[in-house]
Amino acid sequence: MAANSHHTITVCTDCRRLAPDDLAAAAIAGLLRERLDEGVPPASHFAIRGTACMAACDTPCAVAFQAEGKASYLFSRISSDADVRALVDFARLYAERPDGMSRQCERPKLLARKTLARIPSLVSNRTGADHEL
Repeated sequence: MAANSHHTITVCTDCRRLAPDDLAAAAIAGLLRERLDEGVPPASHFAIRGTACMAACDTPCAVAFQAEGKASYLFSRISSDADVRALVDFARLYAERPDGMSRQCERPKLLARKTLARIPSLVSNRTGADHEL
């Protein structure tokens, strides 16, 4: 998909494998592309890109979901094909939500302990969800 796609998944290219069976960042990105092409509606438009560090060095591999006007998510300890499939399941959920927000119980169970952060959008789509302090 084009670089100007609505949704972006960013994979840390500096993340190192912790165990010999862990997938390398390039393999994770490649599997994401394959799985997204198979299982997510084309209207969702996910671009996949790499970046140097996302500061999750103790828990590689880090993967972020971002879209304009939506919450951003940072996942870590992504190391297997099962993890990639869980990310694709999350991509479907993320694409269908206008604000990107989801509760932990709505996200794939495999990602429960792999969610490092959910960062609210600077443009809130929810009434009363964000407020100035």
